[in-house]
Amino acid sequence: MSGTSVHCTQRSPGRGASHDAPDRRGRATQRCSSGPSRVLSWAPPPDRSNGTQIFGRRYVDLRRTSPSGSARLRGTRLAPQADRHRRRAEVRRTREGEGKGRATGQIDNGSHLGCNSNTSLPFPTSRVVTAMPKKEVPSFPSPSNRNAVLTASRNLKTARSAHAYVRGNTAKFYDWLGASPASGRVPHGPSIWICGDCHVGNLGPIANGDGRVEVQIRDMDQAVIGNPAHDLIRLGLSLATAARGADLPGVVTARMMEEMVEGYAAATHDPTSGDPGVEPDVVQSVKRRALGRRWRHLAKERLEAVEPQIPLGKRFWPIARKERVDLEAALHEPGVLATVLALEDDDRALDVHLVDAAYWMKGCSSLGLLRYAAIVALPDQKGRMDYALVDLKEAVAPVAPAAPGAQMPLDAADRVVAAARALSPHLGMRMAAVRMNGRSLFARELAPQDLKVELDQFNRSEAVKSARYLAFVVGRAHARQLNTEARAAWLETLGAARRGDLDAPSWLWESVVSLAGHHEMGYLEHCRRYALAA
Repeated sequence: MSGTSVHCTQRSPGRGASHDAPDRRGRATQRCSSGPSRVLSWAPPPDRSNGTQIFGRRYVDLRRTSPSGSARLRGTRLAPQADRHRRRAEVRRTREGEGKGRATGQIDNGSHLGCNSNTSLPFPTSRVVTAMPKKEVPSFPSPSNRNAVLTASRNLKTARSAHAYVRGNTAKFYDWLGASPASGRVPHGPSIWICGDCHVGNLGPIANGDGRVEVQIRDMDQAVIGNPAHDLIRLGLSLATAARGADLPGVVTARMMEEMVEGYAAATHDPTSGDPGVEPDVVQSVKRRALGRRWRHLAKERLEAVEPQIPLGKRFWPIARKERVDLEAALHEPGVLATVLALEDDDRALDVHLVDAAYWMKGCSSLGLLRYAAIVALPDQKGRMDYALVDLKEAVAPVAPAAPGAQMPLDAADRVVAAARALSPHLGMRMAAVRMNGRSLFARELAPQDLKVELDQFNRSEAVKSARYLAFVVGRAHARQLNTEARAAWLETLGAARRGDLDAPSWLWESVVSLAGHHEMGYLEHCRRYALAA
């Protein structure tokens, strides 16, 4: 390989420069037999003692040559500009179908770079390049095939962590609680509305219609009129599992149970002005986020866009024409217009219409139930358009045990709405029950301030403060349903089972410990089955 080798790119020499003189970077220029002047080579470096010559960002090893005597480049890329021209030429030839060799990316000379076949190139001219990948077109399951995808997604979510497994297995929680040795010592509290699935993820800031934000219970799927002690045990198990996930010692878990009882008792004693304790950092952070959020934040978070449309993808799937017709009818029911969309009688005559809708793959334990996201256009009296993002979710029979003789609505969606208005007024005032295709659903408008508390990682002090604060939130939801005498009697029952210096009642501690062991075994077995099926 003698003299100056040629590497053809799309760079022209500077004004007034000779085509055979080196440019300011030491590169020689030469004219191709056809086409304008181009930078064709890099001058070899002065020092060639190591047997290499530099060509742009690659170098040629003169000690390694092809059978034809041409040096080979280490690496696979061409110079940047030539590489771009090569890719564009190959894609164009592939699309036009000009020959089998071109369609597969086979290069046999440098003509695609603007030079003829007599031009000497500093790399072997016969090589195979990778075709540009085509953009994948997403495929969506049909309504009849959704359950298989949703079941696989639920299994994956619950296999990610023990805390996620606890959140996604409400039915097993009550099965194992009934089989626990401590179940016989769980006191029977007053028959009131309880969450039924009171884990940490079901608590968070919720906005009312006036923009006020308060941390309340945010999920009522399993709500029943039952024993409030079940909410305490469920919350205690969730906090204990989160502590184990953060690698906190068992002593911290014991302290969390004590503070949880203290916070719950403070709210039960005075649900209006009781002391929730020091607000933990995780709650302060999520409340600050909630107070500063607007529609654009909600749209970007939920829809990944600000425009009033739902982007189809991993979370949002297209719906059938019949589903859209049913959604349109459900959103025009009087209860939805008055409660969810908060329209006055005069506004209901306006052109309220469904802009876009999609099936929403969301949740964990509820995956497999019908769930839709809908954008509704709400024109005002001046003709300006406003939009509401509505969440419609199927309601089913609860797995949480109800109190004997409890009088609850027979319809599942009516039950969820009634529970929300008793436990979380901010949420209940924005919910309504609807019927779609013989199924019961409840609808609510999503507010930008609606968030949830996440306890992925926290230290010892934050864990203890979070336990007290969140238990206070649950206690206030229970206590607002009781009069003064009933609250005093429930407090006396809670304090009767304390043992020695341990502030947590023995039934609560023993139930949490027993359930933590059952859930750990269940989680590991679930992971084993998931790995075998993968």
